[in-house]
Amino acid sequence: AYGPIIKRAENPKNDILAIDAESGRELWRKSGDDTKGYQGASIGVIADRVVFSTTKELVCLARATGKPLWRVAAPIVLKGPFGIAVSLVLSERAAYLADSEKLRAFSLADGKALWSKPAALNHHKAPDVFLANGLVWAASYDASIGRPAPEQGLTKMGANGFDPESGKLVKQLDQAMA
Repeated sequence: AYGPIIKRAENPKNDILAIDAESGRELWRKSGDDTKGYQGASIGVIADRVVFSTTKELVCLARATGKPLWRVAAPIVLKGPFGIAVSLVLSERAAYLADSEKLRAFSLADGKALWSKPAALNHHKAPDVFLANGLVWAASYDASIGRPAPEQGLTKMGANGFDPESGKLVKQLDQAMA
């Protein structure tokens, strides 16, 4: 075992806030129903946006004011040991959210769902999702078991590079386990 099991709180309190870096003054705070079900480590900031995930939704706030810009359905599935998390990666145009089953893309402008592909957790951690060389990269196998999982749509060892706008598979990198 990796250590003692930490019991999850029934209804944990989650506050998300912005603080002025120079003065230390709180600019805004979200809590209660606004952050209910917040998925730890799922907060990202880009340009004038703050994006985070809850167990049921993907949420976008105005960075300067904390004013809600959009909130869309994005239920999270986390299968595996305690302590695993979602992955959230932002680009200028989209938010990419991955859990135990899916990598999904959402428009940063309005939260509209753009595309979805199979995904899996990495070994005892969040799924790998990266933006590099104009593509969205994710594992093409189930890293939690170290092999392909065709029943999940993950068919070969390596990584898949998807077009950020359409989700079309553009490139595959093979991985040889030695």
